[in-house]
Amino acid sequence: MDSSAWIAVIAAFVALASLPFTVQAARAAAGQAAESRRQTALQGQIHIDSQQPYVWLDIMGDDAQGTLLKLTVRNEGPTVATNIKASFDPHLQTMHQPEHFSDLQDLLASGLSYLAPGRKIEWTFDVGHQFFSSDMPKSTTVTINYAGPHGPCPTNTYLMRLDDIQISADVPAGSLHRVAERIKELTAVVKASS
Repeated sequence: MDSSAWIAVIAAFVALASLPFTVQAARAAAGQAAESRRQTALQGQIHIDSQQPYVWLDIMGDDAQGTLLKLTVRNEGPTVATNIKASFDPHLQTMHQPEHFSDLQDLLASGLSYLAPGRKIEWTFDVGHQFFSSDMPKSTTVTINYAGPHGPCPTNTYLMRLDDIQISADVPAGSLHRVAERIKELTAVVKASS
C-alpha cells in the first residue's frame, strides 16, 4: 500500500470517529434554530399583547360620597376595546331600581360597542348599607369578553364576592367633599339667621 492509500484510510477513520460529534453538533444547531424561532414568536406575541386593551368590571364604593355602590367597567389598556360583553351568573340583584339594573345586565350581555383607553363607565348599583343588610345574593361569577385591534382578547372569568367589600372604608376621597358639606351647613345657618 502506498502512502496515499494510507492517508485515505486514516482520513476515513478520522471521519468515522468524528461522525458522532458532527451529529451532536447538528442536533445542537437544530435545537438553537428551533429556540430562536420560538423566541421570535414569543417576542411577536408580547408585542401584540402589549397593544391589546384590558377591560375589567367591578362593584365598588363611589369616590364622591362613599355610601353608593357603583358598577364600573374600565379599559386599562393602551387601545380601544370593542364588543365588550359581560355576564353574571347568577344575575346581580339590587334594591335600587331593580328593573333598571336588570336592563343594564341585558345591555352588558349584548355588548357595549367600545371603550376608549383609560375610560370607565359607571352605573349606580345600590346603597351600600341597604344592600348589605338585605338578603340579596352577595356573590356572582363574572365573565367578560371583548376584542382589541389584534382580534378577540382572552375571556376573563372570576368570582365576585361583594361581602369582600362590605367592611371596606366608607369615606369619600379627598377633602373637597367635606368642604362642600361645611359650605352647605354654613349656608343653612346664614339662611336661618336672615
